[in-house]
Amino acid sequence: QHLDLSRNRLNGPLPPALGRLPALQTLNLGHNFLSGAVPPELGDLAALHELRLNHTELRQLPAELGRLVHLQYLDLSHTALGSPSIPVELADLASLRHLDLSHAGFYAATIPPELGRLAQLQYLALSGNGLSGPLPPELGRLTALQTLALSENGLSGPLPAAWGQMTALQGLDLSTNQLSGPLPAAWGQMRALQWLSLARNQLSGPLPAAWGQLTALQGLDLSYNQLSGSLPAEWGNLTALQWLSTTRNQLSGSLPSTWGALTALWTLDLSHNQLLGPLPAEWGQWTALRNLLLQDNQLVGPLPAEWGHLAAVVYLRLSNNHLSGSLPPEWGNLRSVRDLLLDNNHLSGPIPPEWGNLEAFGGGGPANAPQGAGWPPTAGAPLAASQAPARPAMPWPNSGYLDLSCNQLSGPLPVELTRLTGVSVLALAGNQLSGPFGAVWHDYGGSRFALDLYYNKVDTTTPQGGFGFGDGWWATQTVPPVGLVALAAGGVVTVTWTPIAYTAHGGYYEVSYATAPAGPYTVHGRTADKTVGSYTASGLSPGVIYYFRVRTFTPAHLYELPDPESMGCTVQQNALWSDYSAAVSSAQRRYLPLVAGGGSAP
Repeated sequence: QHLDLSRNRLNGPLPPALGRLPALQTLNLGHNFLSGAVPPELGDLAALHELRLNHTELRQLPAELGRLVHLQYLDLSHTALGSPSIPVELADLASLRHLDLSHAGFYAATIPPELGRLAQLQYLALSGNGLSGPLPPELGRLTALQTLALSENGLSGPLPAAWGQMTALQGLDLSTNQLSGPLPAAWGQMRALQWLSLARNQLSGPLPAAWGQLTALQGLDLSYNQLSGSLPAEWGNLTALQWLSTTRNQLSGSLPSTWGALTALWTLDLSHNQLLGPLPAEWGQWTALRNLLLQDNQLVGPLPAEWGHLAAVVYLRLSNNHLSGSLPPEWGNLRSVRDLLLDNNHLSGPIPPEWGNLEAFGGGGPANAPQGAGWPPTAGAPLAASQAPARPAMPWPNSGYLDLSCNQLSGPLPVELTRLTGVSVLALAGNQLSGPFGAVWHDYGGSRFALDLYYNKVDTTTPQGGFGFGDGWWATQTVPPVGLVALAAGGVVTVTWTPIAYTAHGGYYEVSYATAPAGPYTVHGRTADKTVGSYTASGLSPGVIYYFRVRTFTPAHLYELPDPESMGCTVQQNALWSDYSAAVSSAQRRYLPLVAGGGSAP
């Protein structure tokens, strides 16, 4: 009654004599090197309940298999059947519950509408066949169906509204096809649905509010389509949802505050859309969240302090938006974060010292990410899993990335950041950071991580190396010149100095003068560019002692990445003024360090 010869390295054709075993109930010949046509004589096995010929080199599926009226389980996956069509006679298998024809070589075949007659069918897999044509609405009659996998084909046309009748369906994978048209609101009737992937198609139109009735849904992948419209507030009812991706669509509108009720979320990817508005404070309730990807949208407003409660988040990406305001000190509580990307926004103010509490940075890569960060969330689901989001390329693997580049951040580097002993890349380029680069940073950095400070105002009197990204960031700082000397001759004073290392991207030196070391100072003029090392001040009174000071200006600009491995932006959105140099006296003809210049950009 039972014959199992699987995984035995058998080769050659199947003997037609197998059809002379009338009492046989199960036949498993999978995972062998069998070849040739499937014998039509197998259709004589009237008592057969289970037939497994998967992972073989068999071809040519005979129509006679349709006579196996007691067959419940048929697995012909990963074969070379190569038939021009799926035999419609399979629809005569009235007892069939499991049908797997995935990766079976049915290139250019269509899905027979007759399969809708398999009233007992619970599992249907046709993935990876290059199937073409539409989705038959007749499959909506499969009211016992629990899993339907049709990914990696060439299926086209609309999603049938009639499929909403498959109320027992738990998993549906239609990813990587050429399906088009809208998402049917009628699919909101699939109340048992747990996993739905429609990724990588040509679907368009809005997200149906009616899908907010899919209260059993755990994973939903709508990525890489042409969907538009807003995020439905009604989807806040999907309280079982663990994984949702709508990346690479054309969605607009604001982020719904009602989604704060989705407290089971592990991963939310809304990146690469046209979403607007602020970040909802209510989303700070997602204490189970591991991955939140909102980069490449048009989001505005501040970073919510409430998001500091996302203690489990590992990947938090908000790059390439229009976010503004200060960095919340409360985000220092994000102690599980390994990738925090805030580059290319309009964030301002200082870096909070509390961010030195992000000690989990760099504590491991995706291999150590919390279980459940991928999708589907349930083991054994037949759908294509989307693992944790891809990380930016960086010089060191399995490490953390903190990117605050291309914002409007100012002030000194907080020494508290040196507590982030696991971070591998700290990107701060294209801001207004200033102050001295202290010895504590040398002790912290060394060669253990890459520090990207390109295009700021950090004071580096001597070249600072050992911090990756070409070790040349020190030569891109808008700092005051040094070595000032003033030479008076009648009513003319010539001031000379050593030009700064950063002479690119335009700018100039502004020269001010006063009759007292403490000022007040008046702007006398400016140089043509930052390569110039002297300035002649005329129109002065002979015999009067003048004091001069100089500061550097660099306009906002585009720039090329200084190093192929450098991450971050290519826009310096800030016009930078350095601090003033120390004053020099026209009488003493030497650098006068006792009177330190101050002030800020006008």
